[in-house]
Amino acid sequence: MNTVVKLLVLASFWLVSSAASASPTIFVVDMNRVVNESAAGVAAKAEFEADVKKNRASIEKQQLELKQQLEAMKRQSAVLSGTALEAKQEELRKKELAFRRAVMDGQQDLARKNNIFVEKISNEASKVMNQLAKEKGYGFIIEKGRNFVVYADDSLDLTDQVIKLLNEKKLKF
Repeated sequence: MNTVVKLLVLASFWLVSSAASASPTIFVVDMNRVVNESAAGVAAKAEFEADVKKNRASIEKQQLELKQQLEAMKRQSAVLSGTALEAKQEELRKKELAFRRAVMDGQQDLARKNNIFVEKISNEASKVMNQLAKEKGYGFIIEKGRNFVVYADDSLDLTDQVIKLLNEKKLKF
């Protein structure tokens, strides 16, 4: 259903464009390439990977500490009273729960950071595409994707131009 709607929208664009001029000017941009290959995207990816590495190190450290505390409790279980052992077990359960929350929070934080980077780059790329369309008189620029554009001739692909113009902006994140 979603594909049908997209095709109807594209057909409408083509009809409007055809009515306005003799030949429609519909161009495509691969936003995945723009995000991944632009200088800003490469820098954002490097920063993201550094955050992932830092997060992973923190998680591994917490996991090791939890494992050591569990092993210590197992060693002490023979000499601890029943209530003291239960208290230690409860303390470890709470620490394990806190650890799991920290892992989930870390993953959510990384996903949020990644979304922010992608959104910033996409917004700047949209500005570049709008400028390019106005300067060159392009009727339409649509996103090239598996589910929307089945085929586009390479001469209609503006991805390299968008990356070049985006790189000239020297975006910092």
